[in-house]
Amino acid sequence: MLAGPSEADAMGLNNAMALKLMDAYGRGDLRGGSALTLGTLRMRGVGANRARLRRSSQAAGLSGDLTPFTKPRPEGFLNQLGYDRFHELDVSGYEGADILADLNQPLPERLHNQFDLIVDGGTLEHVFNVPVAFANVLSILKVGGVFSSTNTFSGEPCHGLYQFNPDLVWSFWKRTCNCEVLSCTLLPADPTKKAYEMTDLTGNRRRPSFRQTDFDGLYFLYYEIRKTAESECRAVSYQSDYEVFWGESAAKSRANIADNKSSKTESGSHDSI
Repeated sequence: MLAGPSEADAMGLNNAMALKLMDAYGRGDLRGGSALTLGTLRMRGVGANRARLRRSSQAAGLSGDLTPFTKPRPEGFLNQLGYDRFHELDVSGYEGADILADLNQPLPERLHNQFDLIVDGGTLEHVFNVPVAFANVLSILKVGGVFSSTNTFSGEPCHGLYQFNPDLVWSFWKRTCNCEVLSCTLLPADPTKKAYEMTDLTGNRRRPSFRQTDFDGLYFLYYEIRKTAESECRAVSYQSDYEVFWGESAAKSRANIADNKSSKTESGSHDSI
């Protein structure tokens, strides 16, 4: 059965993502200024999470006022987090974005280093040219700014062009771009279900092991990274475990070459006696 995009398919800032952003605010990782959303995101209301959202808001040092969750856009919520300037970037103006640009193409220099917070509520999984899109995010984020991303990990087949692996956060954003990873989580859309914190796999020969039953319902890959003064897209990224295998293989090859040279040297010295 085929169907077009529905209201439920619209990109948004859901309750699970809002809870993570409030937690980041409480830790002091969100410092206010200018906020940009990739795509025109919609707030998802409060639903059954009213008490949880209010507790988290107050625990983070916010007012507990949930009025912004009833609004169509996340501007009010981001205002609560200290972002007094709000912009939306989209490839089309049909939903009212104030910045029109295609993330598949390099963004103009006038947008570089302009935003203290960039929020991806499910846009990048729909962008074909992912490396260019990621490079764009880094270029328009200010040094010290935070990029918060939420894209489908499990439970929503046929949704976007891609689904991302947690190792992408560490292999690309940390090792390739030299950004600071603040959070990397397999996040359930239902905040009452178990979330999985994902650690850096650099130097690890084994991938995380899960059962399909570990992901009951819709899960997202949620992460936050901070741009540092040393951050730049310098090269391509490779998956962590493959880098380990390749490194071990290269080390063995170098050792074999050294052994062969040593054997030949010893053989030559014996022949001359």
